[in-house]
Order: sequence, then structure tokens, then C-alpha cells
Amino acid sequence: MGNKLLNLKIKNFRSFFNEQTVSFNGNLDTNVSAIYGPNASGKTNIARALSFIKWFILNSTDVKVLKIPFEPFMLRSDNDLPCELEIEFKNYDRSFRYGFSHKLDEIIEEHLIETTTQKDKVIFIRDHQTIVNSATASKFGFTDNLMKSTLKTSLLITKKRPDNNQYSNAVFDFIGNFNIVTCDDKALRGLSIKLLKDNADLKNKVVKYLQDADFGVRDLLIDDVEIPDDLIQNSPLNDVLKKQLRDSGKFVSISSKHYVRDKNRTKVGVAIFSFEDQESAGTNTMLDIATLITYSIEKGAPLYIDEFGSHLHSDLCRFIIEKFRSDDGKNAQIIVNTHDTSLMNFFKREEIIFTQKNQAEESLITRLSEMSPRITDNFEKRYRDGLYGAKPFIKEVK
Repeated sequence: MGNKLLNLKIKNFRSFFNEQTVSFNGNLDTNVSAIYGPNASGKTNIARALSFIKWFILNSTDVKVLKIPFEPFMLRSDNDLPCELEIEFKNYDRSFRYGFSHKLDEIIEEHLIETTTQKDKVIFIRDHQTIVNSATASKFGFTDNLMKSTLKTSLLITKKRPDNNQYSNAVFDFIGNFNIVTCDDKALRGLSIKLLKDNADLKNKVVKYLQDADFGVRDLLIDDVEIPDDLIQNSPLNDVLKKQLRDSGKFVSISSKHYVRDKNRTKVGVAIFSFEDQESAGTNTMLDIATLITYSIEKGAPLYIDEFGSHLHSDLCRFIIEKFRSDDGKNAQIIVNTHDTSLMNFFKREEIIFTQKNQAEESLITRLSEMSPRITDNFEKRYRDGLYGAKPFIKEVK
């Protein structure tokens, strides 16, 4: 496997207060994880934690980052603790544990530990603006001088990246190929276009994916379209945005090609559909998801999908999961947040994770495998009957 997320530790972040570990490697042979739980139980906050980790690693040295986004648990009156986040991951034949804690205006702690062998190798441990193991860390490139030149709001791992440091490269390779998305997020289209526009091989694979999923799409047409100046001038945008549009001069359009048939169902031509205007919401969702799935499988990388199943039939969701269980997809990884209980019996017991809240509204993590279910159990029925918890308790309508 190229890259795989093994564990995520969260403490004092949004709905998580006490430390919780989300383990994605229950059975080491699986590359699939499904997270279930009622609304507002913490599922999306797992995705947000991972999105923040990725964004901050990639951008912490940006001069525009004057304050660190700080989202502690808000329902404790005495809470002045930092947020603490840590990921454990595989990067090809090596594995690492990387994490940091922070407040609004400083990094409190940061660490990188290689866990490839039975004996952990500490690369560096940072306490505020000091490297604790400076003698050892300097051998790996994380020197006291590097620390002195690193702002208190910047990560050491980001600061070392321009030097092509092998340990920084491992973190960036993992996080750079890890996509965390929400199924119905409009911003997904921009990411899809970025991946498809200059990669004909990827585009062809996505077209085949759509065909295999019975969407009838025969080809994708991706074109740069000129923006007429009168359209910009008559738009309700302010002058700054109008100037930006004029400077860019173009936008990218995606169209789909379908066969036109006669009364005998013989192909006699093609019809071009505007993807956003003429294709269904499900087809639009599937295009974006198929692009990310194909990219993830090609790169051997993890993909996290929040609101998995939005606009998609359950059979299509199974089709997506099967892609990762196939020989082609076994080196990649998929993690999904979903409310689709009809999929529950499709997952192995080691693949199912639950989120729920206690009386103090703190999010808690449990795994189905910890409840000692039998392989033959009907997971969906037992979950809907409330035997696993992690479901809403709704008052009867009278």
C-alpha cells in the first residue's frame, strides 16, 4: 500500500473534549472504514480535524497565517486547554506518528516519530520554541537554528519542507495525496477539473467508471470558455471581482457526450449535455467522486468522503466500495461518513466505527468489533434496534 491513514487522535477539538482515537486499521487487511452515528455526533468533525491538519501542514509558514484557526470544545466553562491532533500513517514501506497541539497564537507542542520498526525512532519533539531532543533531532535536519527561524505559529515540519528533508517529504507526500471531501460540496467540481483537465489518462478512466456505473456517459469534454466582456460588465459582481474575471479571461466547462439512437435503437449520432445544467444531481456527484476515486487508486492514497451516499443509490455506493476491494484498489484506502444503514451488512465488523455523544455533549468513538459481534449478525437490524448505540433517540410524535 502506498499511503494509509492508520489512526487519528483528537483532543479538545470542536465536539471532542477528552482524547479519542479513531482507528482505521482494525483488521490490517482492510482498506475500508465506515463511520456511523446520529447527526451532530462528531462524524463531520473527524473530517474537519483531518482537513485542518492537511491545510495547516501545507500552509503554516504562509505569511498570511497570523493566527492559527483554534476550535476547542466550547461546552466546558474551565477549558483553557490547547487543541491536540495526531495522525499515524504509512508512507509506502515506512510508518510515522505526527502531531501537534496549539492555541490561537502559538504551537504548544509538535512531534514526529518513525514507527517503522518495533522500536520507535524519535525524529523531533518540540516544546513551544524549543526542540527537546535537539542533539538527536539535528542529525535528522531539525536543528536549533531551524527552530529559531520558525515562527511560533508555524509548524517545524512545514519549515523544513523546502530543504527536501526526507522526513518532511514523507509527511507531505502522505498529506498531499490525501483528499478529504464532502459528497455534495460545490467546491468538489473545482478539484475534479484540476485533476481531469491536463490528465487524459485519468479522464478516460473516469469515463469508463461512469459507463461501468450505468450513467450512459460516453465521453467528457473539458473546454476553456471565453467570458464575454458584456457578460462581466452586466454581472452583479463588484469591480474587484469583475477585474479578476477579466484578468482570468476564461472558465472551464464540462460537457458529457451521449449517443442518439433512432427508433430501432441504432446509434445515429451524439448529443452534448452541459454537465451542471443537463445532468442529474447524482451524475454530477458521481463525476466528482469517480474522479477522486480514480486518482486515489492511481496514487495508492487515502480518500475520506463525508456525507457518502448523498444523491447516490445504495447499489452505486456498494460499487464504489468494491472498487477499493478489487485488485486495482487494494493499495488505496477509502473512509466514509454515512447514514445509509442499508450498507451496514456490506461492511466487515472491523470496518465499522461509531460516533455518539455523552450527556456532556462530548463526542465518543467506539468500534463495532469492540462489541464482540458475530460475523453472522445482521449489523443493520441490530444497529436500528439500538443494540450498538450511536443512533438518535427521537420522541414519538403524538
